[in-house]
Amino acid sequence: MKSLCLAIAVSLVGLICVARWNLRLFYVATGSMAPAIPARALVLVAAYRNKSVQVGDVAAFRRDGNDQVVIHRVVQKVNASTYMTSGDANLHVDPYRLITSQILGYVVVVMELGEW
Repeated sequence: MKSLCLAIAVSLVGLICVARWNLRLFYVATGSMAPAIPARALVLVAAYRNKSVQVGDVAAFRRDGNDQVVIHRVVQKVNASTYMTSGDANLHVDPYRLITSQILGYVVVVMELGEW
């Protein structure tokens, strides 16, 4: 019952955020961003509207040819529209470059769900 109530509450928060503030809700399945974002957390992501991508931002993006959303930190600006990323818990920079059009937004809220 507790899990059902939590799922309903999370769903309502997600719907309100999407409708009111144009935020997107994503589930983080892995610990690649720990400790900043633990595994099994939810994040709210805002689009880059009046803000440009900065080194240090935790960004949500889709890699080329992949529908899966990745949440990693921007660690390097290669040029005006290309970036390198890495998970905080990873030893290496991600082996691909992102272009601005792949970036969905930046993390504004982290909700730790813990074991459920």
